[in-house]
Amino acid sequence: MARKTHYVPGTNITFTMKPGSVHIDNDSYLRTVLDNEVMTGKEIAREIKDIYYDVYGVNLDISTKSLAIEILGHVYPGEVAKFVKAEFDPPKWVIRELDEIVRRTKVIDCGENNEGSEDRNRKLFDTLGSMVTIPFPGM
Repeated sequence: MARKTHYVPGTNITFTMKPGSVHIDNDSYLRTVLDNEVMTGKEIAREIKDIYYDVYGVNLDISTKSLAIEILGHVYPGEVAKFVKAEFDPPKWVIRELDEIVRRTKVIDCGENNEGSEDRNRKLFDTLGSMVTIPFPGM
């Protein structure tokens, strides 16, 4: 998998790609871009899809809205889990669950909705994308 870095003013977003999928690092760079409203989730998704097209010569078969919602749907649960762990004194079993949320949201795996896809939640984000018809924070 070739490493591709996408630069955004004042920071950068890193992700890897292969045919049919992109894998976005959910790190401080991505969160800074979103938190400081340098770009919206939809703008990030559009840029990633443009780079994918430049590399592979075909469109990534994920709608921009669905990809944006998947990005936001991974960034913020991980942040909430970190906050709860840092600010409260949860039982050990809750800490284990929070750590699992952080682990599972560290890389945002976004794959096309086809047989053999690595993305087991594509249908969820496609459905959420079709439901969101009003302005949504970060979109």
